[in-house]
Amino acid sequence: LGRKEGAHACSSHNPPPAATPLAARIASTTDVPLGVGKYAEYLMSVYKIKPCGEQWLPVVSKRYINLSTIESIEDFPKEKEVTCTLAMIHSKIEEVKKLKRTITIDQVGLLGDGERARCIIVEGIPGIGKSTFSWHLGVCWAQKKILHDYHLVVLLRSRDERVQKAKEESDLFCYKEQPKQEHEAVMEWIISNKGDGVMMVLDGYDELSQDLQTSSIFADIIRGKVLPKMTVLVSSRPSANQNLKQLCQDQKCQYIEVIGFDKEEIQKYVDGALEHNKELRDELNSYLELHPHIHGLMYCPLNCAIIVQIFRDEMKKGSQPPQTLTEVYQVLIKTVLKRHEHKLSIAEKPKRTHPTPNPGTFTFRNVVRAIRPVGEWKSLSAELEISAAKIKEIDVNNRGQVAECKHDMV
Repeated sequence: LGRKEGAHACSSHNPPPAATPLAARIASTTDVPLGVGKYAEYLMSVYKIKPCGEQWLPVVSKRYINLSTIESIEDFPKEKEVTCTLAMIHSKIEEVKKLKRTITIDQVGLLGDGERARCIIVEGIPGIGKSTFSWHLGVCWAQKKILHDYHLVVLLRSRDERVQKAKEESDLFCYKEQPKQEHEAVMEWIISNKGDGVMMVLDGYDELSQDLQTSSIFADIIRGKVLPKMTVLVSSRPSANQNLKQLCQDQKCQYIEVIGFDKEEIQKYVDGALEHNKELRDELNSYLELHPHIHGLMYCPLNCAIIVQIFRDEMKKGSQPPQTLTEVYQVLIKTVLKRHEHKLSIAEKPKRTHPTPNPGTFTFRNVVRAIRPVGEWKSLSAELEISAAKIKEIDVNNRGQVAECKHDMV
């Protein structure tokens, strides 16, 4: 489930390919320049890279577990929509899949009448697997399983600073080691064909600023104002759905919702994560049978990964795994802080002397010390004592005082 770097901005460990048989074959059988073939080969090599071992949560299996995806239809009957919503609340993914049309990876971009969609909107809640789905789409293209009509499938991560600073098309379709002449040839081909034969995958549209969402090169491409024949796939949380629908209102669109793991896929994940420790796998299966409320959280792949990791860590320490949702959330808070500390250590940030606070009773200043780099918390004008007992004492009418703390810390 690890997030990877966008395909246009990968590290120098992947040098640009020389003129290989694949690139030459693409150039000889079509009117595509040799540089486009080299670019395609570079992208394919990037998509085939195995997950990085330094990420956290650590990758626990080399398998790709299928994500359940459904087609989202605006005129879907209201009664069925209510039923689907209730089923999602109770983590009954199987019921949702019976009511709505499921979408397989090879059906992405295909409308019901067999036509190609110009825009594909992939929606889902945080942690449900949108980024993994986008990456897997590129992997399947690189393996020549799908999207045979596309010479290029370019994945762009919205959180990438280079993507956010893009001003024109040429800023999007490039990589660090690409020779200038090849880049110019690629752009000339893309622009002259108005993007035909190219798919741009913009992962995390909601992570763009409000201005970039509505007035930028990305907005112009989604509208079809720029490169109107290029297929655009955009993944986003529901919070940015309204802006996306406005941009796509005049386009042929396919709406897909990622709804996570069903029971069968959850079991596949557990089996893959603990495939080398049968005893621990059986213990986890028994634990989940006894705690269906915790098992219900695992339809979300990120929750699934965290719960497996928590169970593994607690058993390794000889501790009892969480028995209630409250205990899960308490361990989760510590886990998130641990994740933040791990990221800082990888980035070689200055070592901090403040220990992770006990979540039972702690000061606001100490929490800030734990989750913010040293130096950013020193200018706080107030220190708040937070505990379960004191929170109850705060009068509703006086809660505005809490927000007076500077730097939007609250």
